[in-house]
Amino acid sequence: MEKEYTLGSGHIHIQEYTGTLPTNWDEFFASTENILGRVKGGASFEYTTEKYEDQDDLGYVVIEEITKEKVTMKSGMMTWDGETLEKLCSTARIEKLTDGTTRIKIGGLGNQKNSRWVIGFEHKNKNLRVIIVGKNNEGFTFDFKQDSATVIDCLFRSEASDDEGTLILIDDMRTAPVLSSLLVGGLTLTPAFNPYVKNYTASATEATVAITAAAKADGNTVEIKNGETKVENGKTASLSQGSNTITVSVTDADKKVFTYTVNVNKASS
Repeated sequence: MEKEYTLGSGHIHIQEYTGTLPTNWDEFFASTENILGRVKGGASFEYTTEKYEDQDDLGYVVIEEITKEKVTMKSGMMTWDGETLEKLCSTARIEKLTDGTTRIKIGGLGNQKNSRWVIGFEHKNKNLRVIIVGKNNEGFTFDFKQDSATVIDCLFRSEASDDEGTLILIDDMRTAPVLSSLLVGGLTLTPAFNPYVKNYTASATEATVAITAAAKADGNTVEIKNGETKVENGKTASLSQGSNTITVSVTDADKKVFTYTVNVNKASS
């Protein structure tokens, strides 16, 4: 059995696996420091199995059992450097020469490192995340073309990330009860509002701000709080000097709750 899922455009984030997965995936995917490189040609992952099959002579009893699973994630990196290659190749080493040149050495079985990585792909719309633990043990390809950027094609193979043998984690937020818009007075949210991004910061000088939030789906309810104080949708909330925490929760008919947090820092007047 073989199934391939094309993910489309997005970002690939990576950090060394030390035996436990990140506890906060929002922080993991919000970081720009752990981006492997800019993706060219999208990304895909493939799940394949090997099976044992047998049956009795008359065909009454059929035995079918999966004996092996394999998950791979492949993509192309358009922006890369020596640190990228260290994550793609277990024998890669970096040297900084006295003239400022970066020399990258690849090869030599005695130079192998056994590093494993948490590799996460987040779709450009931020509503789909695919996460594996593994390494690029299939090699890689430099693709030099005359009229386009140099791309490194890589293939990561997944390993079990928990005691259950999980090979791939997929967070699909397309079913979550989200907002279609969020306004906190005239404040600029950082990052810019996206229905699937939960955490924001903003700066304010005024003493009050009007908070307006609209649920994307009809029938979902919205609750706004300024600290522990409930705020009616579209009405103003008072800001104290320093840090203020505004939460906006969206609840659907199945009692699923998606919560946004805006940390507003009010400057002294």
